Amino acid sequence: MKQSKKSLLIAAAVAAVVVAALAAGVLFSFFRRARLGYLRQTEYDSVFFSMVPYQDMGADAVGADFFSYYLGIKTVTAPGYFGNFNDLGDHLEAALDSGNEISLVNLELLPFLPGDYDRLAQMVAAYPGTTFQILMNAPSMGYWTSQSKEEAEKQLASYEELTEELLACDNAKVYFVGAEDWMILNDTNYAAPLVASREITKHLALLTMCDQHYRLTADNFSATYKGLAAKIDHARVAPAPVDLSEWCLVFFGDSVIGNYTNTTSIPNAVAALSGCRAYNLGVGGTLACYEGPGLHSFTEILDSFFQRKVPALPEGSVCLQDMAAYFAEVHEGKRLCFVVNYGLNDYFNGVPVENPQDLSDVSTYAGALRSGLRDLKEAFPEAEIILASPNYVDYFDQGQEKQGEAGGTLTDYAEAAGRVAQDSGVIFMDNYHELGIDASNSMSYLADGCHPAENGRFLYAQALIRLIQLRCIEGK
Repeated sequence: MKQSKKSLLIAAAVAAVVVAALAAGVLFSFFRRARLGYLRQTEYDSVFFSMVPYQDMGADAVGADFFSYYLGIKTVTAPGYFGNFNDLGDHLEAALDSGNEISLVNLELLPFLPGDYDRLAQMVAAYPGTTFQILMNAPSMGYWTSQSKEEAEKQLASYEELTEELLACDNAKVYFVGAEDWMILNDTNYAAPLVASREITKHLALLTMCDQHYRLTADNFSATYKGLAAKIDHARVAPAPVDLSEWCLVFFGDSVIGNYTNTTSIPNAVAALSGCRAYNLGVGGTLACYEGPGLHSFTEILDSFFQRKVPALPEGSVCLQDMAAYFAEVHEGKRLCFVVNYGLNDYFNGVPVENPQDLSDVSTYAGALRSGLRDLKEAFPEAEIILASPNYVDYFDQGQEKQGEAGGTLTDYAEAAGRVAQDSGVIFMDNYHELGIDASNSMSYLADGCHPAENGRFLYAQALIRLIQLRCIEGK
């Protein structure tokens, strides 16, 4: 009798599961038909479909408003992501057959998801008048190294195969940021191993779909994926990163430091790679030398810092926010390091490099640095201080044209920074000669001929961490 009751309970439970599954299937089918019907009946010029597993498409992905604002076209998006190529293909086919004149199709793809991606390539070929902008998903390095070598190779092969099929169509533009160190080695760029953060998702859309960076071609796609495979193999055996979790780094500087606020900025990249706490006190457009009140030179920002008084900067300024955060947080037991990076605007404004009669003259580049470093050392005698020279630029004959009678070449400012570092007994970071950016690669590392691009900022972050390791930890 007891066995009979138990059997009845099990049967009832199974029946409940079956009913729930059927109900879920009916509900899914209903919503699927509704989405397909919507695509066939709505007016639009463009579509955006994604296979990236966002938790919330509306909050985490770029939506119709993004494409309307940046590209000026009415775009329809799906309410969720597609977990396979068959479902993606059905919805794309419905859009393309809707009677709308679709000028642009934007897709985010995960090539190793199940389904028939040949069908996608066939649709691209069948609509030569429509441009297909396709962003291949960029998994984090943590994702790749969590896969077995065999599985990673299989998944990379799917990337290469799909890219080759798509590039056979003249109307397909394929982009891939997933081989870039600045993207895949910085875990703070990701909300999940396959999902970029909301901030970086928008950043990638601007870089690729709007600005046309990181485009794959028939000439480079195979080498790009093979380069990623080599990086994955290296990451599997690479030593642990330098641990600076007991450090606080405070950055003073111009736009090279202060104009970037997302996870690709120099301070944030240093923090992501090393575990340190970083504070960005950079202010775009500023000089080291003092030219008058309210211009937020190194001298003025230092004064605010010493007085524990947040400077009068526009609301939302990274310097304003991070200085307030520094004042509010406890640093007991932490090793403090100041990083000072000025010089480009001093050069562009043609200010005097140095005053031989007064080496601490704050109206000169070297004098302002020397004076500021002296004050920092007096206020924080136990802190490490790193003075960075300005980086190479393409502007003004690669920085060799003097900007005004009182000024010098960019090389003069960089060399003056080295002298100030030596005279002041602080560590020198020679970004002009040793960072690795020069005339041969500036198109790759500089965003505009002056400011380091994402990979240039990442290069800077790596170099800074190595410098701290060698000089401050190993004492070399």
